[in-house]
Amino acid sequence: MNFFSMGRNLSFLAFALAAAFASGGAEAQPVEIRMGVGTASEEQAWLMQARPDLTPGQGRAYRYAMTMFRSGGERMTAFQAGQLDAVTSSTTGVLFAASKGVPLVVPASMAKESAKNFSTSYLSLKDSDVSLTNLKGRTIGINGYRTSIELYARIAVAKAGLDPNRDVKWLIVPLPQMQEALLQKKIDIGVFPTTFAFVALKDGGFRKVFDSAGISGIEEEFDVAFNPEFTRKHPDAMRAWVADFIAVTKYFLEKPEEARRSLLDSKIVQVEPSIYMAMTAKDDLFRSADVRPDPAMFERLQDELLKAKFQETAADIGKLIDTSFMPK
Repeated sequence: MNFFSMGRNLSFLAFALAAAFASGGAEAQPVEIRMGVGTASEEQAWLMQARPDLTPGQGRAYRYAMTMFRSGGERMTAFQAGQLDAVTSSTTGVLFAASKGVPLVVPASMAKESAKNFSTSYLSLKDSDVSLTNLKGRTIGINGYRTSIELYARIAVAKAGLDPNRDVKWLIVPLPQMQEALLQKKIDIGVFPTTFAFVALKDGGFRKVFDSAGISGIEEEFDVAFNPEFTRKHPDAMRAWVADFIAVTKYFLEKPEEARRSLLDSKIVQVEPSIYMAMTAKDDLFRSADVRPDPAMFERLQDELLKAKFQETAADIGKLIDTSFMPK
């Protein structure tokens, strides 16, 4: 081959590579999924980061980039700003955002409050006189306004015959500081999700006043929501992610001790190991290998949110839930 023909062939190769890249050849690279997560009850999302070996789609169909936030409000703000492609959220957070016009779809449910297993608990000091019939003038600690945590507290106050806007006080307290806020008597009741409740009740100085499922009769989900534009652009990555999410859920259900040990080793969970490893299914939200969101629960919860004026308009639940990426 002479220099002229070699140069011509190299030029053609460079042109072909450039054309392939421009026409979508870059899709050969796994698409990044920027996932925003919280600090409680999100073991599957955490495991996908800690144990990529459990997720065959990682590195092939998508790359998983997890960022932890201390509150649902912060996660949703980052999601709205386009800094995240997906976010974990209570169904309350999903419905509220959707009712405000935030574009999102829910392809999977992570876990749910359970009257049989565990439901987010509202605790007081063990030696206090706080009860459902003695709430007037009390200060209730919540981790954010217009959240599911505030909703269930308001339902409890209303069931006590009181006005949630007038007869109690509200104080924003980050979940990791809730126990100390109770001990210092800055609040009379604090909210405690799974691990936080287990630690507080094991400590012995606290007691449960009510829980979310018991006070409302609603077993609310904790969901994963995606930007609809992302799901339209990357259907293969979505199918791979959902399949991996199901695989990780099954692993957590079948081998909870190994899963929890992996989360401790990864430093994602920073709870005293002996305490975290002692948790059982009855101390946690209910999980199932069937991760399909429950439309009936969405409808019932939305009715409560509208009644409490947390939502001004109803979200279209038929469009909000998208199970098309589930394995056939």
